[in-house]
Amino acid sequence: HKRQQDRSSPPNRARERRPTRSARGAGTCRPLRLALQAESTARAPIDMNASADTQAASAYDDVLYATYAHTSAHPDRLATIAALTGVKTAPVDRCRVLEIGCGSGGNLIPMAALLPDSTFVGCDLAAQPIAAGRALATKLGLTNLSLQQLDLREMPPPPAPFDYVIAHGVYSWIPEDARSALLALVARDLAPRGIAFVSYNALPGWRRANTARSKGDCV
Repeated sequence: HKRQQDRSSPPNRARERRPTRSARGAGTCRPLRLALQAESTARAPIDMNASADTQAASAYDDVLYATYAHTSAHPDRLATIAALTGVKTAPVDRCRVLEIGCGSGGNLIPMAALLPDSTFVGCDLAAQPIAAGRALATKLGLTNLSLQQLDLREMPPPPAPFDYVIAHGVYSWIPEDARSALLALVARDLAPRGIAFVSYNALPGWRRANTARSKGDCV
């Protein structure tokens, strides 16, 4: 007969404790978008008398915007969509890619790491994100990626046209003259059979976020 355990004393259910989430993550590779976030430092407040472009750059320098890979803007996906419409684009593994408003390179850096024979160029108006992206690219040893801090309206012609031009989450946030400059840059720098990916925010889906963004609507 099995011995019946005394009900007055609870059974010994001691077991090995499962490691906490932070302990499980110790020593593992952090997500790329976390690696792209530079340490926050104290910076001067935005000068409200400065130009709109200067204020925008200062805002993105003061609060770093987390960037990450966008599968919808990957050259492989763009090339697939082009093929379905009868357009033969440059080979994805040997192409030239430009991203306008690249931030800290969260979208371009994974591409550059996976496609070493392709060339990637990114530009952004804010200096801090570009510095963070350059630091990570250097750490990863990426020699096929160039991140440039400049105004898209002042971007010089490239040595060769780009097969893919990406402007994700940029068009809706820049002034009218910059939008015209963006489209003109695409027309100038895109290869004859190249693909441009330009996303924008549309109504009515963006109405709520636009209300929060607008000072007049918040009063």
